[in-house]
Amino acid sequence: MRLNGQVAVITGGGRGIGKAIALAMAAEGARVVVASRTSPEIDAVAKAIQATGRESLAVKADVTDERQVQSLMEAAKSAYGTVDILVNHASLVYVEPIVSSVVSHWDRMMETNVRGSYLCARAILPEMISRRRGCVINIASGAGVQALPNFTGFCASKFGVIGLTKALALEMAPYGITVNAICPTLAVAPASMTSGPPPMRGANLTRAQDVAGAAVFLAGADARAITGATIEVHGEQSSYVGS
Repeated sequence: MRLNGQVAVITGGGRGIGKAIALAMAAEGARVVVASRTSPEIDAVAKAIQATGRESLAVKADVTDERQVQSLMEAAKSAYGTVDILVNHASLVYVEPIVSSVVSHWDRMMETNVRGSYLCARAILPEMISRRRGCVINIASGAGVQALPNFTGFCASKFGVIGLTKALALEMAPYGITVNAICPTLAVAPASMTSGPPPMRGANLTRAQDVAGAAVFLAGADARAITGATIEVHGEQSSYVGS
């Protein structure tokens, strides 16, 4: 029960890595607020957590909308009194050569991946600062560490998430708040990938549960001295990078 009594808000928590993190943190004793734009998915995750005897709340929210982000954090505090852990997982990817890329796709990736993480952190950090404790975990990507062709917008956004992480870690250090990034490397395409060249595939893939394990560690007491870190979580396949 490494997170017993803590409250975690997880964006993009209805599927994939976000869902795995929600379930793992609940299993470690956290009360979990699951957020995304898709109600049926987060409702199912919240019910799965509740079925284990843990507390969970599903809140529909678009992380690119400042007012919805504020409402999400207010809902979490209204239900559980505080927020100890923020996991920014909401993410979007388009795969396309830069010369034929769609400008609106670039904008959506920047708004979701970078602006969304910024807005969520900005909304909850004042309370964490007042209590002089808290944990922010940004789910970046291996594509934020190593560039890939045809992933220009996605790489740019995830490099941005890592930059945001490092700057926030310095700014929040005096208040005892840790800010770290996890960079998963996956050998299968994200669910949101609908176009572009097929990714490399392999038998030994990074599992969502592996990323969740890293998130639980970073949120726990054993990682209280770790901040500004970029944790890469790899399977044996590392040629395709995404989240």
